[in-house]
Amino acid sequence: MSVLVTGATGFLGAAVVNQILAQNEKVIALLRPTSNKEHLYATVEEKIRDAYVNEVVFENFSQLKSIVADYQPRSIVHSAATGRLIHSPDDVSRTICANVEFGTHLLEACCEAAHDISFIFCGTFWQHSSRKDRYDPNSLYAATKSAFEEIARYYREIRKLKLVGLKFYDNYGARDPRNRLMSYLVQAVKRGESVELSPGWQKIRPLYVDDAAHSIIRAMEHMQVQPYEELSYGVFGDELVSIRELVSIIEKLAKSNLRVNWGARDYRQNEIFEPVELTRLPNWSPRTSLKKGIQKMLGDAA
Repeated sequence: MSVLVTGATGFLGAAVVNQILAQNEKVIALLRPTSNKEHLYATVEEKIRDAYVNEVVFENFSQLKSIVADYQPRSIVHSAATGRLIHSPDDVSRTICANVEFGTHLLEACCEAAHDISFIFCGTFWQHSSRKDRYDPNSLYAATKSAFEEIARYYREIRKLKLVGLKFYDNYGARDPRNRLMSYLVQAVKRGESVELSPGWQKIRPLYVDDAAHSIIRAMEHMQVQPYEELSYGVFGDELVSIRELVSIIEKLAKSNLRVNWGARDYRQNEIFEPVELTRLPNWSPRTSLKKGIQKMLGDAA
């Protein structure tokens, strides 16, 4: 059996590929002609990748039906996405295409398949900037994620597909090519560089990338037995910390002070100061504490 993964070249997607391979299953990595495979190749050992990862390149959505029919995956992990908190007019079409249209064509391909497929799609806690009981997205990116979730609801309730959405919080880990906050801070403390931050009172729930990937494995296993009761669940770390507290933790673990210029940056538009705690994915919990995750990054940082 095999698992089809979109976004396999991304930070989370590559970690998912690694964990699927650890389950002795083959991976179909669905790629664009322009996909940058550098992170995937750095994450997955070449010998294993050559033997168990099938790279399938598609150029348009009309090919998805035949790809799903030909490779017959037992599960699809849809982690491909694009977007950012502050978008430009040039981002609109690309964001809607990647976050809404792509996944909808995949769901339609699942409906046409001659076998059952479980479908896991990735969302974000940004879809709920202040309330857990309804959408209030803080960005176009989050809004498109919410739009796709409603499309997925139709395919689940009317077309009877087995699917679930996982809404991830602040993923971090070693060799993160995105240069997000955690990587920025760890690299700075290792190199003795100064950093410019907001006032730092906003809180986050950091989640180590391997734990995020494990939640997807858990969801696949669960849906082989029975469907989930809810359409989507939260996937987040146990510790809620402010940016100022995070800096203090990194300093203690690195045994070195960070030179922080607090307030050099303004808070971002629609900044979430305390993330809503969504209903957590059943029968899953993070295995890597914040302290352990940072220690891994400190050991790996250049």
